[in-house]
Amino acid sequence: MILAVTILSIMAIAGAAWGTHRLFGTRVCPICAGVAGTWIWLFAARQLGYPIDPLIPALLMGGSIVGIAYSAEKYLLPRRSALSWKMLFVPTGFVAGYGILMEKWVVALAALVGIAVVLFLFLRFSSSTASASESARIEKLKRDMEKCC
Repeated sequence: MILAVTILSIMAIAGAAWGTHRLFGTRVCPICAGVAGTWIWLFAARQLGYPIDPLIPALLMGGSIVGIAYSAEKYLLPRRSALSWKMLFVPTGFVAGYGILMEKWVVALAALVGIAVVLFLFLRFSSSTASASESARIEKLKRDMEKCC
């Protein structure tokens, strides 16, 4: 039964995120929102004492972690390895997810600090770090895409 509720929740939240995107132009992946929103409420329900099999939110958390790793890849600093980024971020994210789900707060906090360090080492947080040639290329791509569709 909980699996059916989980699937319906993912679809409902994804549909709401898609509708929000259509109305307001938000840039959130509907499936990502559906998966993340579902594991968050499943975790909250488990905290409130509802009998939630921890395997289901764990699977969804894993999907969110991998999705974040792939989505953030486009923000890698120059000369940073995408493989190294994922090899550090994904396992650390799994440890954080485990710590949160199993209420091992020291483990979760240590992993979250590790994630912060990995983010700092690998990602750029401002588009102002883009070189002039990168900026020109980005602008050209934007113009080409506007002409395309």
